[in-house]
Amino acid sequence: MEYLFSTKNSAPDLRKGTSTARVTPRKTLPLQVLDIITCFLYNVQYGTLMVVIQDGVVIKIEKLEKFVISAKSRDTRNARIDTPAKPHPLQDKIVTEIQKIMYGQLIIRMDNGQVDQIEKTEKKRAHEIEGLNGDGI
Repeated sequence: MEYLFSTKNSAPDLRKGTSTARVTPRKTLPLQVLDIITCFLYNVQYGTLMVVIQDGVVIKIEKLEKFVISAKSRDTRNARIDTPAKPHPLQDKIVTEIQKIMYGQLIIRMDNGQVDQIEKTEKKRAHEIEGLNGDGI
């Protein structure tokens, strides 16, 4: 497990002579998840890939692939190369964004074989907020 140092709360504590920097763990993605993302980036022309993260772990991946039939696409084949020679240019960015999410989802939209949009929805837990009787929101 890799660890990143957050600059949040990193002011030195003058009483103890130490820094109060918080250590944020960065979990590595399983190879299966990385393979699915890579395959999607190289093989899908039109569609979306939704990666759902809970407790910092990928728990679900949903793939929706669309096939557009036009005069241009009738002459070409739909199959593309499954094993790319090099990583996709956006692969590192996508993996980094997934690793930053504790609760939420990342949606990758493809249009004509290119990444059109990346949506990130992150949910924050409000553990410290309590109701009148001690229960949460």
